[in-house]
Order: sequence, then structure tokens, then C-alpha cells
Amino acid sequence: MKKTITFLFALFFATSLAFSQAVEEGSKLINLDIGLIPTFAHGKTRVPPITASFDYLIKKIGPGTIGVGGLAGFASTRENLIVFPSGVADPNTYFTYSYFLLGLRGTYHWFPGHSDKVDTYGGVIIGYKIVSHKYTGFEGQTVTPWGSGMLGGIFAGIRYFPSEKFGISAEVGYGVALLNIGGTFKF
Repeated sequence: MKKTITFLFALFFATSLAFSQAVEEGSKLINLDIGLIPTFAHGKTRVPPITASFDYLIKKIGPGTIGVGGLAGFASTRENLIVFPSGVADPNTYFTYSYFLLGLRGTYHWFPGHSDKVDTYGGVIIGYKIVSHKYTGFEGQTVTPWGSGMLGGIFAGIRYFPSEKFGISAEVGYGVALLNIGGTFKF
């Protein structure tokens, strides 16, 4: 199933490169996404990465336009600390992590065609993840959890706008998650 979804996304992305111009210099975009495969979390996902990002397309350069913006997000995981030889985890000893993400995005939107429905782009993200944790388990035991740190990566994305102001989006790459899907509001 994963291979089929990956193939369909790649095919849609590749064929859409010839038909982009849904956004232009001066466009402002707000994305609300859910990350399907987190890249920074430890343990099992409790709340997948939920992100809100903003892109402002500032300058036409070559066949496309450069955009800048920001990103904020949240995710939560649970990491069991003791796993018995049978493979069963001790349900009473674990960390619960909460991740708050803040970052900057840079994008390049390439427009070789003349469609007003599809936007293809690539970009980079740099930011910081703020990690808080709660330990549940044996009293007096010293355990060091994973901590806060830098967040960075690259991505490629596609947006399809069924209407003038609303679109659906997908991004692949390394950053908040390997695959993000969601919606875009253009104004």
C-alpha cells in the first residue's frame, strides 16, 4: 500500500511540473498539515505532528518565485523504558514527550506551465524543537530523556487548488515528517 501511495504521489508530482502557476509573486499561503511519518520523535506517536505554516512569495527569479515564511507545530509521543524478554513493554515505566516546533521556511515555486490549479515547490526548513517530558515509573530512578534541539530539513511539495482560495497539499522530504498532507488557504 505504501509503495502504491508513493508511486501515485510521485506520478502526480512529476506530471504536474508542466502545469504550475496557481500562485504568484505577492501570494500569501497558510498551510495546515498532519505529518504521517515523524522524523524527530522517540517512541510511539500519540499525537502526529500537526503544523501550521505561512509562505509569502516575495520575488520572481528565473522560471519561479522565492517565498519565505514560518512554521509552528505540536506532536506527542510515548517511549516505554523497560521491555521484557518476551517483547512486552512494561506499561508502568515510560516517558511522555511533548514537542513544540518553531521554524523558518524558504521555498522556490517553479512555474513552467500556465495552470491556475497546481503549485509545485521545494524548500528548506530550519528551526528549533522544544521538548518537554513527563516520567512515569519507579521512584528514585535516574533516567535521562531526549531533549530539545535544532530542527532542519528539505522538502518538495505540491498543492492542488480546486477553488481560488483553497487547496489540498502534500509535502515529502526530511524535516517535521517524511510526508505531510493537509490544506492551504491562499489570500
